[in-house]
Amino acid sequence: MSSESIAEFSLLKGIGSATEHNLHAAGVMTWQELSSVLGALAGIRGLTTQRMRELAREAGERAETGPAPPSEHTESFLVRVAVDSEGSAVRTHTTDVRTQEGSKWPGWAAEAVTAFIESHAGLGDRTSVESEQPGRRRIALAVGKVMGGGPRDVPLTLSTDALEDVGTGYRVVLEARPFGTRRPAGAPIGLPIGVKTGRLDPPHPIQVLFEQVPVPQGLNQLVAVFEFEDPAVEAAS
Repeated sequence: MSSESIAEFSLLKGIGSATEHNLHAAGVMTWQELSSVLGALAGIRGLTTQRMRELAREAGERAETGPAPPSEHTESFLVRVAVDSEGSAVRTHTTDVRTQEGSKWPGWAAEAVTAFIESHAGLGDRTSVESEQPGRRRIALAVGKVMGGGPRDVPLTLSTDALEDVGTGYRVVLEARPFGTRRPAGAPIGLPIGVKTGRLDPPHPIQVLFEQVPVPQGLNQLVAVFEFEDPAVEAAS
């Protein structure tokens, strides 16, 4: 829960003590959290009291039977390439249409554009090599989207099947990457909210539990960045 005190939602017309209790039990504690929930519900077409009850029942049934297949949505990006008179790329500029965040690079930066789109689109639940530098290997794991505003437990599992030519020691940083907010130029994409270290034990998967990490207010994409040492470097140390 955030540092704000628990709000008295019954001060609003139409919200009684029972509804206030239900909201608190569901984890909606502050005026900001209630505003976010109501703002999201306002986008549902044809929403009535009866329809809200039906949605609550359907959501409860899905919670009991496990997660439903993810719904499809569209993320849009604008890629602009400046080309000189000889047909060579001078610079590349990519913009996230939804958040209006952008980055630019000299020349034709295909790999940078791909990484930008993957990060901002929150391409979910996939593992990818984020970077490989001499002496270490980094792998980014998209954990999922969560509403922030307070601490929460975040469990992680990473299969070791595809981990080849890496040392036994690892370090993992959990980052929160906010959606829908402007980020100052040059600022890091993710805010580190937890760090863990451990050792591999193949063929068992890596299992990490971040306990009560502070997730920033609003909608966030959580990303776990694993860093492994090169086995040669590790053996020499």
